Amino acid sequence: MEKRTAPPSSSIIQYGTVTDRLQSVQRLGQPRACRSSTSIDARKTAFLCVWLCALTDVMSGRVGDLSPKQAVSLEEFRERIQDVLPLLPAHHDHFLLRWLRARNFNVTKSEAMLRKHLDFRKHMNADTITTEWQPPEVPLSCINSVLPWYQ
Repeated sequence: MEKRTAPPSSSIIQYGTVTDRLQSVQRLGQPRACRSSTSIDARKTAFLCVWLCALTDVMSGRVGDLSPKQAVSLEEFRERIQDVLPLLPAHHDHFLLRWLRARNFNVTKSEAMLRKHLDFRKHMNADTITTEWQPPEVPLSCINSVLPWYQ
């Protein structure tokens, strides 16, 4: 039976944060006792992870780790929602990237989801519920009978 070995490190494609992901996959994929010496299966998994990331140009989609396509999607998304931007609780990239990541950086679907979210907040009075909400009369009468000093 032929003994299998991992490819030499020079054949592994190194891409900034992908290398960090490779190291974390190697550490997480092994039991504690084996972390110092990698098994063949863990090395295969790590190599495949790096290879797939290199082929698909996968980035995390977070601020500071955006691919060029993701950065363009963020700018396009920001331009499309200019009319509702003041209604949002936050305007920074972290908040907008949440919507884009939820729809795999599809700007059209992200915009539709954000607009539906704003309609829902308006319909449910989510922005004013803490200041305008009054409890119903039945619980108030029950509370007053149990706790007469509560008004």
